[in-house]
Amino acid sequence: MAQNLTPSTNPAAGLLAGKRLLITGVVTADSIAWATTVAAIGRGADVVLTAAPRDLERART
Repeated sequence: MAQNLTPSTNPAAGLLAGKRLLITGVVTADSIAWATTVAAIGRGADVVLTAAPRDLERART
C-alpha cells in the first residue's frame, strides 16, 4: 500500500513548511497518527515517526 507523501499543491501546502514534527503512535497505515503524518507532510513539514515496541509487536501479528 504505497502512498504519495510528497507535498501537495493545495493552498495550505506551505502551512507547516520548515517545521519539524515528532509523531508518535504510528503502527499501521490505518492509524490516526499515520493520517496526521500524511497531512503534515502534505503541508510541508519534516516528520519523524515513532511507535512503542509493544505496538510494533502487535502490528506484526
